[in-house]
Amino acid sequence: MSGIEILLSGSHGIYIPTRFANDFQRWDNIDQDDLDTVKLGPDAEGYWDSWTRILDNATYTDKDGNVWRLWQEGDLFSYCPDLMTRREREEFFGEFIDDEELVEPDDSHADAEVLASAGMGTDEDYGFYGSEED
Repeated sequence: MSGIEILLSGSHGIYIPTRFANDFQRWDNIDQDDLDTVKLGPDAEGYWDSWTRILDNATYTDKDGNVWRLWQEGDLFSYCPDLMTRREREEFFGEFIDDEELVEPDDSHADAEVLASAGMGTDEDYGFYGSEED
């Protein structure tokens, strides 16, 4: 399963908010006033402000417990960060994630200092041989 789904094509233009409000009923965290406003169409006062709040706050939880959010960049997408691959994140959000960012930082020197200061051996016993500047 992909972590990105297209909900509405950008060909709907300024009517994407209205189409979303009328066609997608199972989304949570949407203020009813905002929903009512976008249902009125793009000529309604506050249409774009209401749509921005919907985009910022709406969530959908699928049957597996995955939480999906909305993103509009021409087309309207739903995305679930937990299901997105590294490549999807990079292409979708422009985030470059290299392999080093995915690895937990090596803070063994901090653990060694704590253990040694607690009388449980020396720094060298835990692989710490001085400051990182040495």
